Amino acid sequence: IISNSRFSAGTLASVYSRAPYTVRYYPVSPPEVTLEPAERTRIRAGFGAGPREAVILQSCRMEAWKGHRLLLEAHARLRELRGSVLWIAGAAQRPAEVR
Repeated sequence: IISNSRFSAGTLASVYSRAPYTVRYYPVSPPEVTLEPAERTRIRAGFGAGPREAVILQSCRMEAWKGHRLLLEAHARLRELRGSVLWIAGAAQRPAEVR
């Protein structure tokens, strides 16, 4: 198994107790992105985030064990506090995930 982090690798034993694994990190550094404050504000507003709101981002495919339901329930509780928005980047990739 190739894992993208030590954390993910640490969860493998619960599903694949005997499978060997290795951790491999993304081989290319992300580009440096510098935005002017007005551009940052425009992009955040386009996704529904105000300039002072905390953005919580989950980036993964839509599969139950990835924790989307838990994240949505937790964020619903934060709604009373205000000041945060939730972005989910990813989509269903398999027929079971679409259902």
